[in-house]
Amino acid sequence: MYGSSIEILIFGFSFKLWEVFAVISVFLCALEVFAPGFILLPIGLAFGLAAVPAAFVGNWVLVLLSLGLSLFIMVYLFMNKIKASNNSSSKLTNVDGLVGKTLKVTKAFAGDESLQEFGEAKLYGDIWTVYSSKSSTNFRVGQNIKVIKVNGNKLEVDTFE
Repeated sequence: MYGSSIEILIFGFSFKLWEVFAVISVFLCALEVFAPGFILLPIGLAFGLAAVPAAFVGNWVLVLLSLGLSLFIMVYLFMNKIKASNNSSSKLTNVDGLVGKTLKVTKAFAGDESLQEFGEAKLYGDIWTVYSSKSSTNFRVGQNIKVIKVNGNKLEVDTFE
């Protein structure tokens, strides 16, 4: 049907090589859900890619060459994608990304180095506990302030200059 496809014997049953590759591909892609490391998906996709020439080629060398090439390409592409997403220094996550953001005061407070009075401010719909140690001004409700430092679950803020 597909030309001179390679057949192999597994547990006494005869299977075409492309069928074996397709089953391995589906199995590895499904197993990726349960395995950490994000490596089984590219390997499974490589087996899926290698199943196509295995259906039409009757030469073991060409089939194994296509499998090796598919494995190399898929693992290389996925690893570079993961490395590029992990090395993105411009993308700050979690509270580190709050520095420099503008908040709106929802509970007035006084800024003082020795007193450390706490107020509240809203950012992206969340209420944060805020304080100011650099400014001696009173912060009023509705005033815009900026984050200068994240200190645990509190934000150190200051007025705009």
